[in-house]
Amino acid sequence: MSNQLKIVERGETRYIDMDVLPPVKAAAPIKLSDPLALPAVRAADAVMLRGGDAVENAQASLMYSKAIIAVFAGGLLGLLFLAWLRWGGDIATYAGLYVLLLSGGGLLALVVNRKQGLHHSSTGIAHHQIDSAERVAMYAIDTHAELMEKRWRLESGNHE
Repeated sequence: MSNQLKIVERGETRYIDMDVLPPVKAAAPIKLSDPLALPAVRAADAVMLRGGDAVENAQASLMYSKAIIAVFAGGLLGLLFLAWLRWGGDIATYAGLYVLLLSGGGLLALVVNRKQGLHHSSTGIAHHQIDSAERVAMYAIDTHAELMEKRWRLESGNHE
């Protein structure tokens, strides 16, 4: 009986075997008399508090863009080598095609990467929050205007 937990609910007594319960980790006590001791940062706001300026973000973007282009270059080189083995031809044609496709693919990768970087950066997230707040405010204003119009109709005696 010493290895069991006694639970009393609505007059019923149950016993739970303590061996099947997960271990409990005690949390540090929080004094409710001190409201500043409670955590006030939401997960969505934590992204906004991230450090770094625009130059640092651009340098980081260029750093991992080099890795993307390197992988793309290796894959493209392998595909063109297989095409040369299959169909043959002048190696200069394949080299020119490699440079053309690499520059076009690299440019496309950089544009997509930059767009995603702006979309998911702190500034981009702030813009999304502003847009979201604007939509909520516009809905509230429209709803308020409709309610005021209905109230005006009721007060004026026009019940259409």
